[in-house]
Amino acid sequence: MAGSQWAIDRRKRIGRAIRTAREQAGLTADVVAEIATGGGYPLTRDMVINIELGRKKSIDVCELLILAEAMGVPGLSLLFPDLVDTLVEVLPNTEKPSGDAALGFCGYLDDDGDMKTLFRLHDARRQFEFDPDEAARQMLAMAKRLARKQGWQVDG
Repeated sequence: MAGSQWAIDRRKRIGRAIRTAREQAGLTADVVAEIATGGGYPLTRDMVINIELGRKKSIDVCELLILAEAMGVPGLSLLFPDLVDTLVEVLPNTEKPSGDAALGFCGYLDDDGDMKTLFRLHDARRQFEFDPDEAARQMLAMAKRLARKQGWQVDG
């Protein structure tokens, strides 16, 4: 029973996040549905509203992604909307601060994982673009070495 209540609570939390993002973007449910449908995924106004109100029995990953895109927000912000320190039940009977849940979901907290390497490479490229000094060049070279060590093909 705890697991089914957890699922219901997650759908409601995500629905509230979708509604908040839609309202902050100044969009109606009709407009979001039109954008989503125009983007290749058919959604109706009623589907959007049912998701927002937590009435829908499940939220498809495709729905989550197209809604996030339609409203111009990261999909992750709809899963974990109350960043950074609000406790969220990430699994039944397992709470974490929302920020930690979001970072864990995208693999950032795993220091040896592929996602951490991706973040390091991304950050190093951005830093080098912003300020191409020697420290940034070295950071980028190290990030590329780590990526290649994992078997990735990296330019330059």
